[in-house]
Amino acid sequence: MPRKGYRLLKPVEQPERTGGGGGSTEGTQLPALLVLPFQNLSGLANQEYLADGMTELLIARLAAIHGLRVLSRTTAMSFKDRRVSMSELVREIRVTWIVEGSILLADEHIQVVAQLIDARCDAHVWAQEYRRAFVDLLGLQNDISTRVATEIRLKIAPVSKAEAPQQRMTAAALRSFLTARQLISRRTPADLREALQQLNKVTELERDSALAWGSLGEIHLLLAHYGAAPPPQEVPEARACVSRALALDPTLAIALGCRGTLALFFDRDLEAAEADLRRALELQPSYSLAMLAMANVCAVRGEFAEANEWMQQALLIDPLDIGINMNAGDHLILQRHYDEAARQLVHTLELRETHLPSRLRLALALALGGEHAKAARQLEIVKSATGGDAQYWEYAALTSAAQGRPEEARSCVAELDALAREGFVAPWPRARACAAAGEVKRALDFLEQAAAEQSSSLIFLGVTPVFDRLRTDPRAQALIERLRLPAAGSPRR
Repeated sequence: MPRKGYRLLKPVEQPERTGGGGGSTEGTQLPALLVLPFQNLSGLANQEYLADGMTELLIARLAAIHGLRVLSRTTAMSFKDRRVSMSELVREIRVTWIVEGSILLADEHIQVVAQLIDARCDAHVWAQEYRRAFVDLLGLQNDISTRVATEIRLKIAPVSKAEAPQQRMTAAALRSFLTARQLISRRTPADLREALQQLNKVTELERDSALAWGSLGEIHLLLAHYGAAPPPQEVPEARACVSRALALDPTLAIALGCRGTLALFFDRDLEAAEADLRRALELQPSYSLAMLAMANVCAVRGEFAEANEWMQQALLIDPLDIGINMNAGDHLILQRHYDEAARQLVHTLELRETHLPSRLRLALALALGGEHAKAARQLEIVKSATGGDAQYWEYAALTSAAQGRPEEARSCVAELDALAREGFVAPWPRARACAAAGEVKRALDFLEQAAAEQSSSLIFLGVTPVFDRLRTDPRAQALIERLRLPAAGSPRR
């Protein structure tokens, strides 16, 4: 640097291991980039979707840079309206580079200011103001991403020929698309259904938008996976949308990730799932959900060392995501590493102490690890918050059995039966509760129902601890074979 001295082009960092259960240090050696939520300079709440959309699009595009850890949207949005210093960001999530900016919409034109900061020394490396037509927003995020990659001396894949036409939508379609992406990020069934309506508007206006079709596929997949809608209804829709997206753009990572996840959870085709997920990660190396899906592929095979590595990579990309942190705890329970699972789930609750699914999993990990009083305390917290819903009684049955109290487990199953008479209770949790209570025939009946309903949880039948004794039953073995699951056996750590 003329008249100043020298600056290393590559960051100097000490590799560290993260979390329990092992994992690779490869990801920790990469420089990390965080896109802080863009500021909405209009001050109008009805334009917040624009700032959030710009943030998400920029993250997705930057995630295609090789040799860089781009932190995901969930972690990025946790800093929205939150004042943090550069030193805090470096310490909290080990970030190297920061992109921040603002956006203002007026008279169908946008003014965007973006800047790149070296977080280690709080130095501005680059800043630029852009003035474009609103309909050029998709192309603008590509220009900013290319400039950022240039400044940090890394390469980003060029926009493909298939993708190039998508760099411009009509104003109405673009508004609906950005609104839909904001809704999808919230992950609630109500928001997903509203996003579905918005994206249907987009595809009516832009029939050849691979981005819109890929997003539609993602919504149908999530509705099926969350149990918010019947899989036989949503899975065919997801497949059709993903196929349309990939026909328009075979390099669209979100569509490849969706197709791989569909192959995993609903086809139980591990080879096809792995092929699509690896291709998605080649195109978008910082794709945390594809990493999580790869961890699931490995776990189902009993390849837990590899599963841990993928899970740790996902946590490096999205360290503040509740779902990924909770899934890390789930995986440690599958591996029978109960103390490590409890530590991971305590950490998850530190991120959001009101997250009851994580608290239920913590109760189970504690019970399986012999910490019975602590497990009971966690269950009490959940029951006081919910009054005793289906998920509570499922985990109450599991923890009772883990504590050697089968009679209590059977009483929990009776509570689930009562709830099922009043409304729908999915067969998978009922199968787990019955297996815990020693009601083998009923557990197998519910597993058969889960198979008929295409439950995405069935992929874990061969490795879920509560089914250990049940898997020797001929009916269970026949079901595992019919579902084309790997042969059950001792997990390969």
